Amino acid sequence: CQLESATLAMKSLEDDHADLGGKNSSLLAEKDLLYSQLENLQDQVEIRNEQHEALLRLHQIQINDFEATVSSLQEKICHMDEMLDQELQDCTDASISALILNNSLADVKDKNFALFDECQKFIKAADSAEAVISRLKEEAKNEEEEKEVLLKHNKELREGISQQIKILNVCKDLGRPSVIHDEIMLQTLSRETCNHVKHKEESEHRNVFMEAELSVLGTILTEIVIDFRDLHLQKCELEKEVEAGAAELLFARNENHKLIELNEQMCQRLQQGSEKEETLNIELSNGMARLMQKDDELHKADEKNQFLQETNQELCRVLRDLEASAEDAKGELEEKIAALTEQGAVRDNDYLLLCEANVALQGDIDTHKQKEESLVSTLEMVTKENEQHEREIVSLVSDMITCSVNVMIYEEHLLELMMECEALEIRMITEKGMLMKEISSRDAYVDELHRRIAVMGAETAELKAEMSRYLPLLASLSDQISMLEGGTHLLSDKEGNLVSCPVL
Repeated sequence: CQLESATLAMKSLEDDHADLGGKNSSLLAEKDLLYSQLENLQDQVEIRNEQHEALLRLHQIQINDFEATVSSLQEKICHMDEMLDQELQDCTDASISALILNNSLADVKDKNFALFDECQKFIKAADSAEAVISRLKEEAKNEEEEKEVLLKHNKELREGISQQIKILNVCKDLGRPSVIHDEIMLQTLSRETCNHVKHKEESEHRNVFMEAELSVLGTILTEIVIDFRDLHLQKCELEKEVEAGAAELLFARNENHKLIELNEQMCQRLQQGSEKEETLNIELSNGMARLMQKDDELHKADEKNQFLQETNQELCRVLRDLEASAEDAKGELEEKIAALTEQGAVRDNDYLLLCEANVALQGDIDTHKQKEESLVSTLEMVTKENEQHEREIVSLVSDMITCSVNVMIYEEHLLELMMECEALEIRMITEKGMLMKEISSRDAYVDELHRRIAVMGAETAELKAEMSRYLPLLASLSDQISMLEGGTHLLSDKEGNLVSCPVL
């Protein structure tokens, strides 16, 4: 019975030893699996950290690019403001020049009206001169008629004198019947002859004076006609200049009206540009606020990541401690298993020896009765040792159960760590997606800003082109103003010359 119980105990020990070997191998496999999973997790955490650092660097580079773009946009906006102020100043100068041109044209128009009044006066003077000339012509004609009448009368007197002389000659031949009467007739004839001679001399003198006066009047008339022709030509030129000045004034008014409309349009565009600038500044401030918010979120994420890294390092340290304790437990278990294996081998040898002794005792039971007590005592001692070994095996089994429980706890901790790592990965992916969305929206916003800046640049180029188109017009207007001023000076000089000429 004792041998059977010892045999059963040895078999149970062998089974326990085999179970312990299987459990040890399974524990080693689980340990290797845990090591490989831990290394994979560490590699993934390092990769995630590198990706996160790369994303942080990329985000910082994009932030720097955005700040540089915003600063360049602000510089461009300031430059555009300066250009708009310069264009507004140019428009103001153009409006002032147009106002000066209008005043100059009004002065030229007033001078033209004054010259027209002077021309009317000269025309009236020419008409009065023509009336005087016609009157003088009538007087000269009357004087000619009187001269002809006097010549005719003188001829008649000469004929009468010749007849009287003939009569006197005849009477002389016939004698003097009445000397007194003849003397009276001679005195009368001589007196009349003297009167006729004086009258003739006076008529000739008057004729000479009238001819001289007529020649002077003819000369004056020719000069007046020439002056009148010159005045008529000047009047035509003045009318043409007045028409040209009126056309230029109308053109200048139209240009001034266009410039005023252009100035209003530029003011409206400037107001729109200022409104757009305010909108862009508001959007820029909003973008900077969002950027600061994202920077705060990123800083919080960095702090959280650092905390998770510290937690991961702490867990790795705990895991290393657990691995060290597991290694120590494994060494102790190996030592105990080796000791138990040695004891089992010793017991196997003892069992073989006991079997041999039992066979010898069975063969020689009668001869060896004296050794039965010693064998029984030895068997009891072996039984005690077996019980002690069973207790040790039970304690080892309890230690193995404790180790398995610890391993399960470690596995639960490892699963929790894996879940936290997965949650961290999901959170990092979501934050990465949010950052990418924010970056894409910011890129779209920057593209919109670039597009608005391009539109404002095109509007500025159009305004510059319009201003460049109006610059030759302003130059031509200034040239026309200088020409009008030169014409005005010429007209004033001609007016002074006409006023200085004597008018009869």
